[in-house]
Amino acid sequence: MLLSSLLLVPSIAHAATGQVSVNNGALVLALRTDKTVSVPINIAGSDPLNGFDIQVFADPAFLSGASVSLFGSIITSPTIVIECINGILIAGSTCAPQDQAGVVHFSAVHVGALTSASGLLFTINYNIVGQTGGIPLSFNTGCSGTSVPGDCVTISNGFPTALPETDLGATFANLNDFTMTPDFANISTTSGVAITDTIKYAAQGAFSDTLSETVIGPCTLATNSVNLAFFTTGSDTLTCTSATNGDFNVNVTATGANTLVAHSQKINFHVGPAGFSSKLNQPKIDIARGNSDSSTIATFTGVSGFSGSVSIAATGPTGVTGTASPAMVTLTHDASGYSTATSALTVNVAASVATGVYSLAVTGGSTLLVNVQAQDFNITAVPAVESTPRGGSVVATINIASFANFAGTLTLTVAIQANSIDAGTGVTNNIATSFLPATVILTAGGTAASDFLASTVKIGVTPNPANTATGSYTAIVTATSGSISHTTSIAFTVQDFSLGPNYCAGNNALIFTSPDTFFNPVSVGEQCNSFTATTQTAAQGGAQSTLWMQVNSLGKLETHGAAGTGVVAAVNPTGPGRGSRVPELHRNVCFFQTFFANGTQLSRAYIQANGPVVRAGPFGGCRFSFAYAVPNDVDAPVCTAIDPPSNLDCAPANNPDFFAVTADTLTNTLPGTYLVNVCGLIGTLLNCQMVTLIVVSAPIVHQFVYLHKVSIGAGGVQTFKLGVTNPDLTNAVFAQVTVTVIGSFGDAPPALFTAVVKINPNANANNLALSFTLTKAMIGETFTFSSSVLVSAVDPGAVAVDPVNGTTSAGTSTIQSITATFTVTG
Repeated sequence: MLLSSLLLVPSIAHAATGQVSVNNGALVLALRTDKTVSVPINIAGSDPLNGFDIQVFADPAFLSGASVSLFGSIITSPTIVIECINGILIAGSTCAPQDQAGVVHFSAVHVGALTSASGLLFTINYNIVGQTGGIPLSFNTGCSGTSVPGDCVTISNGFPTALPETDLGATFANLNDFTMTPDFANISTTSGVAITDTIKYAAQGAFSDTLSETVIGPCTLATNSVNLAFFTTGSDTLTCTSATNGDFNVNVTATGANTLVAHSQKINFHVGPAGFSSKLNQPKIDIARGNSDSSTIATFTGVSGFSGSVSIAATGPTGVTGTASPAMVTLTHDASGYSTATSALTVNVAASVATGVYSLAVTGGSTLLVNVQAQDFNITAVPAVESTPRGGSVVATINIASFANFAGTLTLTVAIQANSIDAGTGVTNNIATSFLPATVILTAGGTAASDFLASTVKIGVTPNPANTATGSYTAIVTATSGSISHTTSIAFTVQDFSLGPNYCAGNNALIFTSPDTFFNPVSVGEQCNSFTATTQTAAQGGAQSTLWMQVNSLGKLETHGAAGTGVVAAVNPTGPGRGSRVPELHRNVCFFQTFFANGTQLSRAYIQANGPVVRAGPFGGCRFSFAYAVPNDVDAPVCTAIDPPSNLDCAPANNPDFFAVTADTLTNTLPGTYLVNVCGLIGTLLNCQMVTLIVVSAPIVHQFVYLHKVSIGAGGVQTFKLGVTNPDLTNAVFAQVTVTVIGSFGDAPPALFTAVVKINPNANANNLALSFTLTKAMIGETFTFSSSVLVSAVDPGAVAVDPVNGTTSAGTSTIQSITATFTVTG
């Protein structure tokens, strides 16, 4: 038991059985305007005690525990063991499993002599959060080993078991009001005959007052006054009579003499001869010929004390009949003078009845309109909106349902309407359509279905004018039977993507970003379909060469960028998805199909050993690699990161987008022209474009003339003359030499660039001049300079470097790059 281990005084045997109560069981009252109320928890007639553990529950919709007070408690010098309110621990080690919203759990002990067995244990302070006519304040349940079996009330005097007690809850109320309710809201009698009704009152909460009553209408009250005390009831008798037939609104108002709380009740008083009438639950039904309908309910009402049996008939024109169940009802009035009974009405329409609206007269004066509908059918398509990859098919189910018992044979036809088409992507008149079956038989009240197919055309993996154009279409399906025809529509989109145009690296930053975070953003130069690499490998001091390929969404194709899926992935259609090992690059590479200029394809083994190695991106280029090869979001909406890295999954939606086609040469790569088949894939869509890679022998800097000492007094200008050899025996090249200078004091003047010069095969370009000006601050400084060469076999504009990422579509050479020093003097 929770308390026994905490009590450090001698125990005594149990003798008396006392009572633990909420407010001694008395009503806890508060005014409507009160915000708080305090509730005492008492004990009476118990053995002497020195501790308790009690849980009290009140509906949290009306009372919310705020705090607990021991002021005035019979437990003197107490130690609080647990204080937990609404399941929140205020003091102690932990709340009990029974603690929840609405529970105030409090436990305290007194160390020393046992204390009085009667008096205040503690007080709960509540915030009033709602108004009620009365809610219980009770002891929580679900506890065991307590003073009251099942209730969470424990009184202790240090004995191993709890003192046996009883408990008593109370009621809280703060809604000071009363209710008034008539026995009947509607009363009826014949002229000159009185009828009575009883108005009943009940006090709520702390309401106590004398009610003064008034009445408007041909009625009187027996006393005109009712006394109500706390939680009591009262009543008065209303008597109504009229010599004139009619309907009267009777209003009875009761007002508290002191509280001024007032309520009114309206009573409908009908005066007229005894009789009955009927009323239907609906004015009209729709029904097909040859069918029946049982949805109509007729209610028969007797007035002015009418009682008797009523035979029910529903009369209409030939072929439109009604049958009541039961066919006879008995009306027996109560003290209100009214009587009611109901009967279900079944309406039958013969197959010979013409289309139109007919009236069915029902006993008691009501009329049901019967709308006999024309026979027809309806048609729907599922799905009604879809998309398909170009070369795929639109598939839908055409559902047809009989209406008003229509039956017949229906023929299905379709017209394809082109809506918004991507210009130049193909034709719109080559979509082949079919139905299976093309003719359906529909039975009366039945359904039928046909499978619709619309097949699009995609020829090969490069643009073809005979392809189905991408964009949005509507298939208008018509079902016809005789003179009746109806249509439904299927909106569909034909989607694809295209590759190109392509760009050499350059200085023009694009507003689009590459999906590859290693190249972000993209900076390009002129349009080109060829790029250049040198025979000097990256490991030997050369560099990769990059061509930027544009990817375009057609038909609003969306790709969302989940890792390895939902992207346009660069592929080699004949290669393994995880790539092939290239020992010289120390990785697996998904390289593109590559051909010699004569069209002979390089085998996989040949490329692994000799290169060139052309793939998407600067690394492996495989679909599942970290840097995606082709856009992960051609035309994607705002997305939620599916997996890290989120900048790949949720890059801004771009159309068009760009990706890098990257070339590496190997030690054994031969100079020459290579054709590279660059392909992208998403789902069943595969598109390719052939680009050209020209591998040239690495140019050599053969001339480097400069001043070994430069005097500031003599003008302080360092001049260079450089010469470059093109050792390639086949290709003329466009070359540019870059000279970098670094001073021993840390000065680093801007890099120097020669003009782009054309050098014929196996020829030289000599005396390329460069210069830069020195300052007095550089006197005594020694400068080291070196050179590198960019070379393109395409045109002069292809000799450029992306200033953001450092990518280039030109080859790079540092072979025999001259490194030398000079000193600045005064």
